[in-house]
Amino acid sequence: MGDQQIPEMWKNDRYTAIVNRHSVDRSVMHISFRRNDRKAVHDWRDIQRIKNDIAGEETEALELYTAESRLVDESNQYHLWCFPPGERIPIGYNEGRVVQYEPIPVPGSRARQRPA
Repeated sequence: MGDQQIPEMWKNDRYTAIVNRHSVDRSVMHISFRRNDRKAVHDWRDIQRIKNDIAGEETEALELYTAESRLVDESNQYHLWCFPPGERIPIGYNEGRVVQYEPIPVPGSRARQRPA
């Protein structure tokens, strides 16, 4: 079948990911991932780590919440759509890296961040 690429599989003790690379230079990728126990999960730090390990720390990715007419929701499977390394998505924060580990005391706020 011509130039069809075989998907990559990445797996650790917690997650399994399938990677399909697109475009002529294979720089655009789709990462489909799930927990190995098939439970629903949405831990931002885990997803950031999956993205970093597979696509690279300077790659930006989107998790798309589609119109209901395009919805696919079958198996606690999640999807990242990764841009070529170094290409910036024209939305989001531009202040640089900001990580908050200690709570900032704000009267009446319940905001909390777990330790790294």
